[in-house]
Amino acid sequence: MMLADGVLRLYQLENTAPAGLMPVEQLALYGSDHFYADRVIGYGRQYAAKGVDQRVDRLVRIWDTPVEIGMYAILDDAEQYRIDNVQRLRDDEGLKVVDLTLSRLEENYDVNAE
Repeated sequence: MMLADGVLRLYQLENTAPAGLMPVEQLALYGSDHFYADRVIGYGRQYAAKGVDQRVDRLVRIWDTPVEIGMYAILDDAEQYRIDNVQRLRDDEGLKVVDLTLSRLEENYDVNAE
């Protein structure tokens, strides 16, 4: 399977404020770049999301990597997305992949440049 639709970066939300001050949440890079393939969002996935008052904006596939629900992704379109579901699978060739269900953030976080 070709993962050639773009590059995705994974992020975790972290507090970058000094101890004792108001929290300042920023996205911190988690790991390296990942190539991804856009997937078709099926009716079942859309219907299930509507049932719990959520939306699905993108569905992408990456090679197997440690990723969890609640992390964040920035794709090469520069949009920020929250990872709402992680589905570990094997593709048609038997290779381990991960499908990520993404919802676009209404307000973007600052990205920690470190």
